[in-house]
Amino acid sequence: MLLRLFLQSLILVAIIGFIHCLPGWHRRSTELMYGHYGPGSHCEVNGELIAHSHTFVDPTMSKCLQYQCIFGTSFIISEACEDGSHQCHAVGDEWEEKCVTYTCTKTTIDGYNYFQPIVRNAKCQGAEGSCHEPGDLFSYRLHGRLLHNCKCNITDNSILYRCI
Repeated sequence: MLLRLFLQSLILVAIIGFIHCLPGWHRRSTELMYGHYGPGSHCEVNGELIAHSHTFVDPTMSKCLQYQCIFGTSFIISEACEDGSHQCHAVGDEWEEKCVTYTCTKTTIDGYNYFQPIVRNAKCQGAEGSCHEPGDLFSYRLHGRLLHNCKCNITDNSILYRCI
């Protein structure tokens, strides 16, 4: 009886080994591991094929998000916010544009990541590009015309100028 069980298990191992060696088994096993993409598969981005392990930027997204194609799936490898002059700033970085200080933030909503600059500090920009606090008097250029005795008011991330 013991010999019979041993022979049955030996036959079963031989059958499994045979099945494993059948043509297409490797393809099927990689489908189980990687979905319908096998090792070395390409990613399709806007109709363009990207080779496995290559990095790319999706032209429909910010140039500050870089991806890598891994076995047919795109993964973000560099996350950043794009400023007004199309420069990239990493999550957590601060920068200033026209007297406004921004911080790059990452927010996840329903499984989707959003990268956006958040205003941390805003000041008013004078005619020569100098920064002024709300309530200060300064010169301001509007439609090419230089105006004096101007003040500004900052509300809800918008800057309103008033000149006398």
